[in-house]
Amino acid sequence: MNKIIRLDQLINEHGIYNDYSLRSYLSELEKYYNIVEEIDKFKNLVNFSTNNNKNFHNWFNYREGFSGVLVDELLRRYPLDEKQYVLDPFSGSGTTMVASSLKGIPSLGIDINPMSVDLANAKLINYSFEDISEIVNLIQKLNLIELAAVDISNYQDIAKYFERQKLEDLLGIKEFVCSIENENVRDLFWAGYLSMIIEASDRKRDGNGLKTSYSKIVNLKNDFIFKIECMLADITNAQKIERASAKAFFGSAREGRTVLHKKYPIGSIIFSPPYPNSFDYFESYKLELRLGDYVKNLNRNAMKEYREKAVTSFISSPQLRQSPELKMVDRLASEIESAIPEKEQRTGKKDSRTRKVPNMIRGYFSDMKDVLEECFALLDLGGTCSIVVDQSVYLGKIVPTDLLLANIGESLGFRIEKIVICREAKTSGQQYQLFPYLKGALRESIVILKKD
Repeated sequence: MNKIIRLDQLINEHGIYNDYSLRSYLSELEKYYNIVEEIDKFKNLVNFSTNNNKNFHNWFNYREGFSGVLVDELLRRYPLDEKQYVLDPFSGSGTTMVASSLKGIPSLGIDINPMSVDLANAKLINYSFEDISEIVNLIQKLNLIELAAVDISNYQDIAKYFERQKLEDLLGIKEFVCSIENENVRDLFWAGYLSMIIEASDRKRDGNGLKTSYSKIVNLKNDFIFKIECMLADITNAQKIERASAKAFFGSAREGRTVLHKKYPIGSIIFSPPYPNSFDYFESYKLELRLGDYVKNLNRNAMKEYREKAVTSFISSPQLRQSPELKMVDRLASEIESAIPEKEQRTGKKDSRTRKVPNMIRGYFSDMKDVLEECFALLDLGGTCSIVVDQSVYLGKIVPTDLLLANIGESLGFRIEKIVICREAKTSGQQYQLFPYLKGALRESIVILKKD
């Protein structure tokens, strides 16, 4: 495999940035930090799809994140003291916590998506023999009954995403699940219900949202039962293992200390934040948020509370937060701003979307500074913070997220252990055509920070 081209070489050969001080700053960071390539080791581990055949991890097809094996590897390289916790402040569907729990290491998670919190916590419950017996009985009961007829008139805002019968069946399953009195069992069935929503719809997750893709499900109730049976097998097998305690909390990673309520002995923080790629992750999961009653409808105001507390990573973010001290981030954003008129002249039309990118970049790194401040405060002395990030590019201007986050972390008191290059990152074919130097130049990395 060809080595990924280093940023200082690209700057030396192609300039990339017009601002001399920005070029010098980024070149120096690239030379200053210990940057190592471990592509053969990590190229598959930074991809959530590696979880697709793994117990617990495959309960829900989560689009973002990394594999449980990556967590195993990081905990092997940077072991914890006894009784220390692992924290994932962007816990998603619970990969970090599940992997830690199965290794006997207690863990905590934070996520601003309430659906993700419910999914993660369902995986983390230590189900009793009584719970398992009730799950078996409920599967048998569901096999024998007809789903309740449910009025879909309250869900007209999402009816277009489903065949009518499948939407009725989904709501029938939901009514069955909500009638379960045992909270642990209900949580497991709820996770199964959430996992069926995208499969029952005529959509798939793609790019910045959902794309038409007709459902292949023939009998939704049968598929749901099969899903619960697979989940049951996982929790039954897990009873042979002494799993450590784990819990996901709803809240913002920018307010970690407040969300966790109390001080925990945290020896490792492992996470993959949203990338500054203009993707609105709430848009990708809007069907689950709506059918899970986490939002009342699909208009933008319904998800405003979540978007406002999320890290700025999309151009329609409700508000701009900036850190005046991040001067080089502002210079980078200004570089993108200065390239927009040339694009508009080339295409002959105003690019309203790209015009919003510079402020998104400013907001992203300001928010990530807040996150890293929380991480530094929460982490025990001697602890490790591992961040999986992707580089982005706009109008040929590379946004070296790993370097910038490392530099912000260093300014907050972290020592930069290393930056591990895991695989080549990709951008659009149009960008490669306009800016050929981008081929082999973008990377996905793990930034390893230490609190000494």
